[in-house]
Amino acid sequence: MSELTEAQKLCNIGYEHLRDSDDQQAFSFFKAAAILGDDKAQFELGVAYSFGRGVKQDYEESYKYYELSAKQGNIYSMGNISLMLQNGQGTQRDEEKAIKYLKLAAEQGNTGAQCNLGGQYMAESKYLKQDINKALAWLSLAAKDTGHPASVDAKFKLGSIYYNFSDGGLRIEQALKAREWWHIAAQQGHLEAKRFLAKMFPGHDIAAWQAAEDFAKVTPLASEISQIIINYREGEIAPLDNNHVLKWISQFPVNDQYHILKELLHILNISYLSKEKAMSFIDEVVSLPELVTDDPEYFWNNVSLLDIQNGGSSQKDLITLVQDAVLKKYNVTANTNYSTGHDFIYIDDVLFSGNRLRSDLESWIKDYAPSSCTINIIVLAYYLGGQYYCTQKLEEKAKLCSKSIKFTWWRATELENRKKYYNHSDVYSATFFPNNTDVQSYLNVLTGAGYPPFKREVLKNPYNSPCFSSEQGRQTLEEAFLTAGVQIRKKCSLLPETMRPLGYSKLNTLGFGSTIIAYRNCPNTTPLVFWVGEPWYPLFPRKTNLKKK
Repeated sequence: MSELTEAQKLCNIGYEHLRDSDDQQAFSFFKAAAILGDDKAQFELGVAYSFGRGVKQDYEESYKYYELSAKQGNIYSMGNISLMLQNGQGTQRDEEKAIKYLKLAAEQGNTGAQCNLGGQYMAESKYLKQDINKALAWLSLAAKDTGHPASVDAKFKLGSIYYNFSDGGLRIEQALKAREWWHIAAQQGHLEAKRFLAKMFPGHDIAAWQAAEDFAKVTPLASEISQIIINYREGEIAPLDNNHVLKWISQFPVNDQYHILKELLHILNISYLSKEKAMSFIDEVVSLPELVTDDPEYFWNNVSLLDIQNGGSSQKDLITLVQDAVLKKYNVTANTNYSTGHDFIYIDDVLFSGNRLRSDLESWIKDYAPSSCTINIIVLAYYLGGQYYCTQKLEEKAKLCSKSIKFTWWRATELENRKKYYNHSDVYSATFFPNNTDVQSYLNVLTGAGYPPFKREVLKNPYNSPCFSSEQGRQTLEEAFLTAGVQIRKKCSLLPETMRPLGYSKLNTLGFGSTIIAYRNCPNTTPLVFWVGEPWYPLFPRKTNLKKK
């Protein structure tokens, strides 16, 4: 450790007298040290002359010593001399020079200068252009120095920026930021912050602010959801970006929007079938030993991919993915509609009720299937009710046609919707019916026709569906989607009766309630809120499947 200089020793003695409240003795030692060139002593002389501490008040002398100290790089003198130049105190007023010193002090870590500079950037002046981003940056720095008095004022100014500077008017998330900073400043004794809080946020309604805080979280949730679904119907429609999700969620009550998106994000992470998920599953299934046996090349040379779907193009697209995967793995081009083999593959994205798959295969079994064969049914996902129904009906059809056909199922995801397991289902349903006039009217129509809607019972040991994050989260969506779905039906008078609030169903229910959505197209078995168009704004714009002629 280097030995103290004479000037430093004198300055330290000055500080000792200052601590003992002997201002005159302190001044004497500071002056002696200042004459020897000590910048700290020069700063203290500037303070002494400015406040008349141990000497007669003299702003010109104060400015002189601050300037001497500042020229040696003392950041506190730089900050103070900036204020004197701004106010014309002890020297001629010079805003340009004041800004120069202020920037130097702020850049070298003077918290007071950082706060002052941030405040300067909040307004337009001759020598400093208004720049709210720079104001935020400097004030944020100052606010971090919690031990400095200027930190409190910086927090107040940050609140003022969020409240007063916003494109297109004050938004809730900005008001929340303003309230947060003013609240912190007020707690630390800032009187103006207390007045602003009382004026701008009277009453401090906790419930209202909780709703507002939830709303402020909507945008980041919308952004996360858009990242999952952005490539939905890629090449056919514009990417489903953050603004698209925000426009969709804005149709729901403000207090519900955060909770809806939070639960929906969980569901989509699990049940949205992206193209990447489809390709990953197909890449795995084309080499499964249980399917291709121990000679995959022979299997793929002799199996036939059935291209028989009546309506839509999902089968054709998935066949292409299978053929690409097989060609890449085995250098084999898989055949389509090859009639002389005994192994066949029917592929589709999702099986819901099973009616389309049943219709396609029953016709093929009757007219084209050999007397003995295996049909491998490959889907990305199926609902157990539809899978069970299809298996029964296809076996009956094969028997009726006197054909020996084995049906084997392959899937990535299996979801429950059988009536027997209704309380353990993986579909949107309802545990209670909202006290809403439109909903009650719709329920009365079903009940009057002899089909009172079922309620899903919440068991003592609740079923943990893989689709939902919690029973509470599930009920939030079910209530919101049922209510909005009924209102959509009311507005869209051309919707057929089978397009029910929770999705298409021929049965007199609230709807199928599918939680599965595929990248190619949103199934109409999902709740209406996802896909119905004008006057509703859909999250997943749906294309209509046209039947082959």
